[in-house]
Amino acid sequence: MLDNLLKKNSILGVIIYPLIGLVAIWLGYSYSQSLSQLEKTGGQLKINTFVYVIYQLGGTKLVMGAFILLAFFFFYLGYTYLRKLGISQK
Repeated sequence: MLDNLLKKNSILGVIIYPLIGLVAIWLGYSYSQSLSQLEKTGGQLKINTFVYVIYQLGGTKLVMGAFILLAFFFFYLGYTYLRKLGISQK
């Protein structure tokens, strides 16, 4: 659905993908802070399987790192749409 929308109006890709990247960074920060607090105090937190596996592999730092990598991917997608937009306007 998003691809069809972006084919018609590529400026949305320049706006939407970096916003998704920022949300990914925010989620990574939120998850890593929650997990860090949980390590200190104990308790329970409901998280999805993706975050759980990453946490088991490398702790809170790897959780934040994985979300940053995901954000870089979305920033790159936004950059490619920006380049496509620049080429089509020339």
